[in-house]
Amino acid sequence: RLISCITPDSDLGNVNKAEKALGPIHPCTALACFRILESFRLDKLNINAMESKRRLFEDVSITIINRSEVLGLPLATMLASQGATVYSADVDSILQFLPNGKVKRMPNSTTLKQCVMKSSMIVSGVPSCTF
Repeated sequence: RLISCITPDSDLGNVNKAEKALGPIHPCTALACFRILESFRLDKLNINAMESKRRLFEDVSITIINRSEVLGLPLATMLASQGATVYSADVDSILQFLPNGKVKRMPNSTTLKQCVMKSSMIVSGVPSCTF
């Protein structure tokens, strides 16, 4: 496979699911989106990152549309680890990432509209307008 030729040092998208001594490596797209949301949250709370002693997204609900390995899945994991409840919507299901590290599949009757209505932030990472 071509992916196996990518060295961990040059794997910016983390397609090889590497974990280095400093901890998990997140794809650069997901990490960039996380940093943008983090900046918005810090502004809203009127604090800087160094002052924050709590999980930054505690009691925040977020919907992410598209569960790709480059954006949606790692972003949901990062946000949930910071206290958010994340609804991860893909074409075939909606998963809920909880702050305690658990992931649960939402009932088939749960709609994207319901998730968006519960959320204070929405991230859309869809590949096309027909998604």
